[in-house]
Amino acid sequence: MRPKISLHYKWLDYLLEVVSFLVLVSIIGLFFCRYQDLPDEIPLHYDLSGKADRFGSKREVWLLLLVTILIYLSLTFLKKFPHIFNYPIVITSNNASYQYTLAVRMLRILKLIILLIFFHIFYSVLKAKDSLPFFAIVLEISSIFITLIIYLILASKNA
Repeated sequence: MRPKISLHYKWLDYLLEVVSFLVLVSIIGLFFCRYQDLPDEIPLHYDLSGKADRFGSKREVWLLLLVTILIYLSLTFLKKFPHIFNYPIVITSNNASYQYTLAVRMLRILKLIILLIFFHIFYSVLKAKDSLPFFAIVLEISSIFITLIIYLILASKNA
């Protein structure tokens, strides 16, 4: 059984939470500011090259907003239970504080990255853009993998 401990967060953890919340509020604000001006048919999905490959009703953007809010709430709630996460090493009472703090910080960073990706998607959809810049897609996907790789390296150093 993994230990359940109280974590002490640093300023970076609070900053990540505040910035994530502000990005979520920006997404919601952008949505409500632009929704009425949208044409009836807008791009709803982009392929990996950045070209719109599915168009649909502007009402479908409500689902995207709901998914964004649910992801934010889920990741915010999940970080309260680091003892149930999967870890690349065995968690002991000696390394639990470090490993839990590291895992929760990684989750906060991933939440921010995911929200930034959704902001980019919302911006593109609400501006009815037919394509996304390829470098942006590569940067967004790479940032997730880079975060995970850095986490795995840091987690294994304090095994």
